[in-house]
Amino acid sequence: MAEFGDLAGGLERLACLVGLGEPMDEVLGRVAQYALVAIRDCDAVSIATVVDGRPVLVAATDPRARAADIAQWELAEGPALSTISLRRITASGALSRDLDW
Repeated sequence: MAEFGDLAGGLERLACLVGLGEPMDEVLGRVAQYALVAIRDCDAVSIATVVDGRPVLVAATDPRARAADIAQWELAEGPALSTISLRRITASGALSRDLDW
């Protein structure tokens, strides 16, 4: 599991954004950027939500994260779908070496 760096600072900045009334897609884009900085050794972050029972990507810090999520949805397996079905955060190290995926 990834280790968290400046999580408190990131959460404080997030609270300010939400209080400013920014559009949710912009807030989530910034959340992804803050997570990228706050989580040690993190290469990319994506945020998805579920609309009408289907995952929808709302933010990604890197095209590779976007492509990885789309591939998971097409294959119907992977950490993003586990997060949705289990309703808890999941993290994966290098996906090429992660035996679960």
